Amino acid sequence: MAEAQTTPRKRARRSTATSRKLEAARERLANQLAEERQREERIKQALRDYMAAGEKIAVAENACEEKVAALTNRIERLREQAREKVAGAHAQQGRSALAMHEAGRTVEQVADLLAVSEKKARQLIAAGRDAAGQAVAAHQVGSVAGVIRAVPYGIGEGA
Repeated sequence: MAEAQTTPRKRARRSTATSRKLEAARERLANQLAEERQREERIKQALRDYMAAGEKIAVAENACEEKVAALTNRIERLREQAREKVAGAHAQQGRSALAMHEAGRTVEQVADLLAVSEKKARQLIAAGRDAAGQAVAAHQVGSVAGVIRAVPYGIGEGA
């Protein structure tokens, strides 16, 4: 048997125009793929920038909240100090009104001197009595405590 001789088939040569079209198509595809990679990289970078900005926002908001909390505490302390000063000044007004009243002025005269209503004058005089009573009580407690501390040990034992 005679074997059929097969000769390698030669590939048909492409025309120059076809080769140019194929090369242009490959180049367009390569350019498209490169552009796609660049777009994806821009998207990744934009996402990284977005996340970094989000972290900066969180840090700034936390710092702001800490400062606001500190300032709020300071404001509260200032308000408390102001309340204490005002209370002290009200007590002083009351003691002053009481001193006028105890010096022989009537409630009407005290009200006229202070340019307040009689009701307000009565309130001031009462507040002065309360303030004076508290001051006396505080002084007495301090005096008793001093006496108790001054008693030496052993006195009164076994006598």
